[in-house]
Amino acid sequence: MNGTSSTHSSLTLSTFLIAALLLGLLFAQAMTSIPRLSITFDEDVHISTGYSILRTGDLRLVEDHPPLIELWMSWALLLSPDTPDPEKSPAWEQGDRRLFVRNEIWWNQPIDTWVIPSRIPIVWLAMLLGAFLFRWATDWFGPRAGLLALAFFIFDPNILAHGTLATLDLGVTCFIFIAMFGIQRLLRRPSWLNLVTGGVFVGLALGAKVSALIVLPVSVGLMGLWGLKRWRKKLVGRLLIYLGVAFLMLWAVHLFDFGPLPGFSISLPAPTYWNSFLRVGQHISRGDSAYLLGETYVGGRWYYFPIVFALKTPLPAIALIGTGMFTSLLSAWRSPKERRQVLILASLPASYFIMSMTSKINLGYRHILPIVPFLYLFIARLVSRPTQYAMRSTLHVLRITFYALLLWQAIGALRVWPFSLTFFNEIAGGPQSGYRYLADSNVDWGQGLKATRDYLEAHSWPDVKLSSFTFFIRPELYGIKATPLPPLADAPAVLPTRFNPAPGTYVISASTLRGLQLIDREMYNWFWHREPDDVVANAMLVYYVPPRDPAPAWLAQCTAPMAPLSPPVAAEGFGRDDLRLIYFDCAQAWLYPEGG
Repeated sequence: MNGTSSTHSSLTLSTFLIAALLLGLLFAQAMTSIPRLSITFDEDVHISTGYSILRTGDLRLVEDHPPLIELWMSWALLLSPDTPDPEKSPAWEQGDRRLFVRNEIWWNQPIDTWVIPSRIPIVWLAMLLGAFLFRWATDWFGPRAGLLALAFFIFDPNILAHGTLATLDLGVTCFIFIAMFGIQRLLRRPSWLNLVTGGVFVGLALGAKVSALIVLPVSVGLMGLWGLKRWRKKLVGRLLIYLGVAFLMLWAVHLFDFGPLPGFSISLPAPTYWNSFLRVGQHISRGDSAYLLGETYVGGRWYYFPIVFALKTPLPAIALIGTGMFTSLLSAWRSPKERRQVLILASLPASYFIMSMTSKINLGYRHILPIVPFLYLFIARLVSRPTQYAMRSTLHVLRITFYALLLWQAIGALRVWPFSLTFFNEIAGGPQSGYRYLADSNVDWGQGLKATRDYLEAHSWPDVKLSSFTFFIRPELYGIKATPLPPLADAPAVLPTRFNPAPGTYVISASTLRGLQLIDREMYNWFWHREPDDVVANAMLVYYVPPRDPAPAWLAQCTAPMAPLSPPVAAEGFGRDDLRLIYFDCAQAWLYPEGG
């Protein structure tokens, strides 16, 4: 491959030791943050689904995505005699995953006994991803570039965030990258071994998440474009073998199940996978609730992911990635030999990002996480050829700049630890300002309940009221004594007196503040327009509402541009029916309170 200044075989022991040390730093960051994070949205679903398959060999709870990552994260639970038997759940026969997960058999034991063991295998996948990044970058660009790319990777807060949770996003990122690693090896050195291993890697990616399907057209396109040189005359046959191996691997992930799809009479291999594919398609077509820059909406915005990337990617990485891409495009424009390398590097992340921009599901940075390791390859490429864009006399300044940017990124990652999920760069004002721009897994996925407990114990606030994004968690499971607010269980469907909240201390998650998981998106609108008195874990907003004496007796409302509240709605929202209602034209008049 053009531009490769060194090969894996020429690596020294010291290079391997430094790479191992960097991966050890990633492991240390992850393992020290895991115990401090409460359970997040979907972790319970993924853990219990994987465990139920391992325990019973039954795929009935598989719904939206293939089970590979769920199986991987859950195997340690088999070692515990206290983990409940899935078949004893009343919801097992119904095959209803949400009902099964929320059944009491899971919640009658300490949460950490089954959440923490399930997070650790995801940390190992993060380390595996880092190892493949180092290998690829080193093979193409040399050991120094490989080490620097790995160093930036291990201090990426978004990698750390999803590498510590029992969810699918880090896993699919890992296997998509490994699949593309296998493809580039096949293109460089066509052989039966690389053909088969490439197919295995693609099958693993497909078994991780439905979105990994993007690997198929990208890989087939790259293989067809260059014709695999040695196999140019037999390309179609080799492609069929490649795809066949990938499907066999995917089928193995689904335990070689065979049967009809729901609603169809024809049986086929891996019906569970095809059902997952159809369900994801239905989800994409109807969209999901999201929040962006002051607007809560259902569906997608094409500019959502570009903004998310700009606000949540560390600025040092953005600077180097942008420079690396620019210099790569210049090289590709000038040299056909460089064009092949750049196309292999850019094809998957570009395709994935464009696919994400067209999606109606805007749930967070995690949905573009698979592009991140490829972007660090562009940093490696930039580092490997400094004389192409700098004079030799200034190379030492350039190297100092690289290390200064790495230090900047490392400091940013360590400052937000252990709440890496809440990372926002300096453009957004840092992690404590992120809730102003985004919600859901960008800021608050339910990970802050342990920190909230510690905060409340330290401050002894009276009359605490809590709204958490993880509505299925009873606050007392984490030792929180608080009155539940929507969307928590045992809370009223609508916030009482939402236009005039009762006195007390309100702790509201950044996601429910924006109306996510609520039947009324504007339920917490009163708080939305006020600055919180404090912010816990960059995600839980604390508001102190003082007593009002005397209580307000009048309600003045504009008649335009929006219709005023009706008397019944005003009475419900203010918790009283004796308010004197006044209506006036805001464009022609204004009110003075008594006394001026």
